[in-house]
Amino acid sequence: MSDRLVDDAALRPEGTGLPHGGPEELFAISTAPVEDGLTAGSLRTGSWLCGDDGHPLSGALAVLLDDVVGQAAFAFRPAGHWAVTTELSIDFLAPLPTDGTPVTARGRHLLGDDAGGAADGDVTDAHGVRYAVATTRTCYVPGVPHDAIDPPPVPPIADRDRPLPELLGLPADPEPVVLRPTQLVANVNGVVHGGVVACVGEIVARRALGTPWLRTASLRTLYLRPAAGAITFEPEVVHAGRSLAVVVVTARNEAGKPVATITVACRSTGAAPGRG
Repeated sequence: MSDRLVDDAALRPEGTGLPHGGPEELFAISTAPVEDGLTAGSLRTGSWLCGDDGHPLSGALAVLLDDVVGQAAFAFRPAGHWAVTTELSIDFLAPLPTDGTPVTARGRHLLGDDAGGAADGDVTDAHGVRYAVATTRTCYVPGVPHDAIDPPPVPPIADRDRPLPELLGLPADPEPVVLRPTQLVANVNGVVHGGVVACVGEIVARRALGTPWLRTASLRTLYLRPAAGAITFEPEVVHAGRSLAVVVVTARNEAGKPVATITVACRSTGAAPGRG
């Protein structure tokens, strides 16, 4: 354990744990306060995890991991500061179930100083299947959002049996994909949740490839500035082979400035078309 582990109430007099906001409701996530430097949270799977091609979107775990693994570094922020994610890297090891099986993420603080921190974690189920491993880096900024102390109520999702792109309000047309700011995708400081940005990046990358036999193997997101307002996602296919593909998605704000870059690598899980 880190030798910087201190009493959470003394370090963060504002309270413990992360507030339950719109993204947590949308992605069926519940989190727990830090205990002994470790964090945990769960996601309830279902058919809503599927994308346009009917296969589950592994990137849905980005919201859970950004919350849980990020919280492991978040807990060590100086009093009166907030933590923001600057980098989230996820490797996917198995396809997500869609039968209602709950999956659990656990996070662990790795290192940190007054400027920011790093943490890692994974996602497993009750049978020990490991679905993903992740690392995150955060930086600390002065000020604590008011809604973090007294979060507004979030309406429950009335119809969760729709595909995830539809739940996110994404247009059906392949390009351009524009994510409109709503309470369900924004975090307590009013910008789009970093995990949502990564998740939409995967959706856009898979649409650009159009290769359903390839599954997302990794998702690496660098956050450059707050994702405020409507965000446009622009894919660039770097490589599109039969067994491996790489797409870099740039997320831009309304001024055209990049707010994040999402690198998505996809790999084959079996024989590609044209091969025996």
